[in-house]
Amino acid sequence: MDGGLEGVIPGVKVTFQNEQLTRTVITNNVGVYEADLPLGDYTMTAQGPPGFRSYRRPLFHLASATAILNATLLVGNPCGDMIIVNYSGEPVTDEQWNAATERCRGEELIPIPSGDGLPLQLSIRY
Repeated sequence: MDGGLEGVIPGVKVTFQNEQLTRTVITNNVGVYEADLPLGDYTMTAQGPPGFRSYRRPLFHLASATAILNATLLVGNPCGDMIIVNYSGEPVTDEQWNAATERCRGEELIPIPSGDGLPLQLSIRY
């Protein structure tokens, strides 16, 4: 055990998307959701309440009528304890804060060849 806290989060908005459809479901009071999806290629996002970081699962192939897809939503600001200094002496504006923090919320999606021809992407977040 790593000492971290784990639990369920009710009310998380889980969205599956591909070229043909977008389907959004909400986790119930024990953090469980069900989504009826046709077989195919999807991305998945999970957006929790304030204070939790969003989760993004890159492109994956749904090849079975039943699949279990769990997501871990981390707590806190993805930029950590960042300090922005405005040398003019004026308070930092929301626009300046958003521009600075956008750089630490990047994600690169790298296509990876697979032996069975199914699409795969590696997600690198920074």
